[in-house]
Amino acid sequence: GGRLTVGVADSTRSNPFLELPIIEFQEKDSYLWFGVAPLTGQQVALADGSTTATRSRDSGLAIAYVDARGDIEFGIYQTGIEPITGVAFHGPASAGYAGPMLREIGDAEQAKTFGKWIDPSDDVRSALARGRIYVLTTSVGSPAGEIRGQIVPQTHEFSTVLSSSREVTPVSPTGAAGFGRFVLDPVGYLHYRIVVEGIGGLNVPPAHIHGQAEFYENGRGVFHLDLNYVDDQWINEGRWGPLGWNEIRGLLDGVYYVNVHTDQNKAGEVRGQIRPSLLEHYYAPDQFEALLSGDAVQVVSPGAGYGRFWLDDNSNFYFSIEIVGTDVGRVAIRGPADAGKTSPNEIFDLTDSFNGLMGFGSVRFNANQKLYLVQRKLYVLVSDSNGNVVLRGQLVFLKQKFTAVLSQASVGRTTALPNPVSAAGLASISVTKDGKYQYSAYYPNVLKFSSTVLKQPQWVDDTWSSSPRPSTSEGASQLVSDVQVNNLAYGRSTLEVQTLDPLSAPVLKGAFLQDLISTGIPSLFDPIIPFTDGVLTLLLGPGDVQPPSVFFLSAAGFVQLIYDKTNLLLFYSLTLDGIAGKVTKAEFHDKTTGATKFNLLPVIGTQSFNGHVAVSSSIALTLADEASFSNNMICLQMESASSTGQISKIRSCIANAFVLRCCADSGRRVEINENQPNSVVTRIVDSFLFPAPSRLAYVIYSGKTVTWDNRTVTVFQDVVTGDGRLMTATGLDYERQHSHNLVVGMFDGAKNYCNLTLVVDVVDLNDNDPYFVPGGSR
Repeated sequence: GGRLTVGVADSTRSNPFLELPIIEFQEKDSYLWFGVAPLTGQQVALADGSTTATRSRDSGLAIAYVDARGDIEFGIYQTGIEPITGVAFHGPASAGYAGPMLREIGDAEQAKTFGKWIDPSDDVRSALARGRIYVLTTSVGSPAGEIRGQIVPQTHEFSTVLSSSREVTPVSPTGAAGFGRFVLDPVGYLHYRIVVEGIGGLNVPPAHIHGQAEFYENGRGVFHLDLNYVDDQWINEGRWGPLGWNEIRGLLDGVYYVNVHTDQNKAGEVRGQIRPSLLEHYYAPDQFEALLSGDAVQVVSPGAGYGRFWLDDNSNFYFSIEIVGTDVGRVAIRGPADAGKTSPNEIFDLTDSFNGLMGFGSVRFNANQKLYLVQRKLYVLVSDSNGNVVLRGQLVFLKQKFTAVLSQASVGRTTALPNPVSAAGLASISVTKDGKYQYSAYYPNVLKFSSTVLKQPQWVDDTWSSSPRPSTSEGASQLVSDVQVNNLAYGRSTLEVQTLDPLSAPVLKGAFLQDLISTGIPSLFDPIIPFTDGVLTLLLGPGDVQPPSVFFLSAAGFVQLIYDKTNLLLFYSLTLDGIAGKVTKAEFHDKTTGATKFNLLPVIGTQSFNGHVAVSSSIALTLADEASFSNNMICLQMESASSTGQISKIRSCIANAFVLRCCADSGRRVEINENQPNSVVTRIVDSFLFPAPSRLAYVIYSGKTVTWDNRTVTVFQDVVTGDGRLMTATGLDYERQHSHNLVVGMFDGAKNYCNLTLVVDVVDLNDNDPYFVPGGSR
């Protein structure tokens, strides 16, 4: 009946500042999409884009469904507001910003309101699916808005398992299998990661997203997938979009599919329908995964499967497994054994956790089993109802990214730094499937640099080798224990930057958090697939504050910007560290005049913080705004005040932007055809935010020249246009070197720097006759 509430209070007050009603919630049996909006006074925005910043004790909850017809069904629950003067849907607008009223909800009552929005426009449906519609309630005392809530998409992740059993044209089973994971972001892009194994690496298999078609029906190809052969698997990561409502509706309906073609099966060897994800979430960070295939046990099986796994601090090991194309008689975890080897030891029988072809549950690991897990010596074995082994998959690390904001405030010093004016930094860790992690850190203007140390509780300190540059550090290491894995997953790994100052204490410190900023909405989307292109990063520190001042124990942060040129929207994800108190100023302003362009306080809020802050939203731009961003005339400034009156200011301008994340794909393999001069080897950075001339410069340090018949030939061009394309300088026909290792350096206008290593394989097309060289044939 909505008469019980949950109260939330911060550390400064005993009474709750927010109360939400507990309601009976029953998911509808048939719907395409649903979203939820907590309604509070904090997010009320006025028509001019400012905020009332109300601390209203009133609250509510809105739930919205999109049914099979495309109509929007909704239920709105509210407490404490009397009398209500209006309830309406507004948008499109992101959290903290105002949008026009789209539909007034009639007969609003204090407790509950139910209704249906018949045949809304496709633009409204698309905005709803992207989290850009909100509910606003007005009252007599607050005619501009008493409480408000953004409708948060709950259906944003999709998945597929690829199997020969799903092909329309009958396929003789080969043991090939694959999986795909997909996330729909608020810009409308579908980010994906697709992995296929059991298909040889001699020829690149064509692969596409097809649609719209139901199971066992054919649809036309709508998006090409560029597969790369890495460690006996074909892998592709990227994004498709931006998508309109027709495509989003198709994803929700499950009428798009992935199809991988081969020379033997030109119509398709493995296929899988893209559907809202069936894999259960336990609200814990994914750490491991397994692709189940017949190829892994040298069995010609039409089946396939995919599993996600995570280990908590109490040694509980959670699993979520989907299997297609075969019946399930027994599912077990076995080990220890490396990939390709077998073990007689069955560690856990998971069969009772399966309901048909889906299995969810948890088991408890001992110390040895946790060690086997981290050493990648455990595997899932599946047998059919006749006892025949049909599928196997090794548990490997899930590809993940972690980011740390390095601030002075997080060090916990009690005395001032010798030179604290501009100390701030950013670091990232990328984990690969074999448990290796690559790291890079950037901390400009830290004087007398000595070393950086990755410190974790109960983990022997891992010293990172320092680079010759006093502002960067790069390297790699190996995860060797479940403690290390969990420390990373649960934000307990920290990086300290140390100097040779007399105090012998770190200058900067920050904890690595799972890369929640990668999908644009930190608190909502599963961060499985990072943006790999079109992302501009600004490091926020005290060094750019004007006029220059010394801020004791300053905070730090970074913002990532993604520009949707089609809709003139600038999406941002803001992460701050070392905030002790309230954020008193957060704005994009004009670099020359200091005039405020966009106020971010409505998104951040006026509550007190203790440490980490992460928010995201979007800004609607005009053409003049776009020109200001493109011409480096925009800065972002944040100010905060502690309870003791300590002021912290941090700032950065577009001219100081950098792309630290560009090095995350180091070691990637790419392929080019032998006879294509001026062909694109790779697009290192795709569409650098705005279409103005890029501020990035590139240099190929090694691998761009070869020697043919005693002459040096330039094979790869240095990129001079700055649009991120690495090109061949000449045709490579009659090549004698089939692989090139390129080391590419990137610099921005602020002299920030990172390296990217590419392995370029040359594909021999056999398109020309052999030729003879005088003096002997070969």
